[in-house]
Amino acid sequence: MNRFFQALSMTLAGAAIVGGTVLQAAGHRSEPVEIPFDFTVQGKHLPAGTYRLQKGTSDRFSVLVNLRTGEHIQMLRSLGNETGKAKLVFEHQTDGYVLKKLS
Repeated sequence: MNRFFQALSMTLAGAAIVGGTVLQAAGHRSEPVEIPFDFTVQGKHLPAGTYRLQKGTSDRFSVLVNLRTGEHIQMLRSLGNETGKAKLVFEHQTDGYVLKKLS
């Protein structure tokens, strides 16, 4: 039960951090967002820092780019987000934070 509330609080924190980010139609990239903790996504470790979402190879993909290091990873966006606002969902696990979903 405690793990459930930890995961829920981290999901809400991740949504709050990035909830207002909008992929702009003209530039196909978001305003910079600060992710205040190291995290893992698709088995790749990324450091805390300032990131930007950019349009990927299609509308279904986005690229998360670290603005300081240039490290990036392409992610499949979840279906059902018609507003254009991007939301990153993090889960806190025993070995750190994991980016679980981009919608």
